[in-house]
Amino acid sequence: MRAYAHAEECPPCAAALAEGERLLALLEDVPAPPPSAESLAVARAKVLAEFDAPDELAARRTHPVFALVAVLVSAVFAWLDARGGGLAVSVGVECAALELGAAAGAVAIAFVASRRGYSALPSAAAVAAWGAVAGQAYLHFRCPAAHDAPHLFVFHVGAVAVAALIGALALPKWSPAT
Repeated sequence: MRAYAHAEECPPCAAALAEGERLLALLEDVPAPPPSAESLAVARAKVLAEFDAPDELAARRTHPVFALVAVLVSAVFAWLDARGGGLAVSVGVECAALELGAAAGAVAIAFVASRRGYSALPSAAAVAAWGAVAGQAYLHFRCPAAHDAPHLFVFHVGAVAVAALIGALALPKWSPAT
């Protein structure tokens, strides 16, 4: 270090450096005083303020874009499967019910997980929408009208959108972190 190199050539600086080292050695042996009640109160207030501050990650998790992405993914799946065809209403009601059931199951699982300490969960709208997308993926192999464009967009994509809407409206204050 430059200070020691200089002190080798400068007796007054060498003496000052030696005195500083002796002072530091003496200070190392002195126990630190306990913090005052006032300083503890200030530190406590700052820590508690950090806990009460808005959590940016939680705000991103609850952002509606996650539910919207699920609806868009659902629409892309439908578009990729669409070959024409009809509406198939009787089958469509069953398909929509299955997707909404999958959405409800996903919300129930996420709710239980949130109560057990898993706080990195998205909003109820996103959980419901992605649960419905999972139901749609299952129906890709089971639905007798799996290639009928009107059926896909009304009952499959529609059910994902309805699941997201129900999640957003029914549980708008759901905070998985609580």
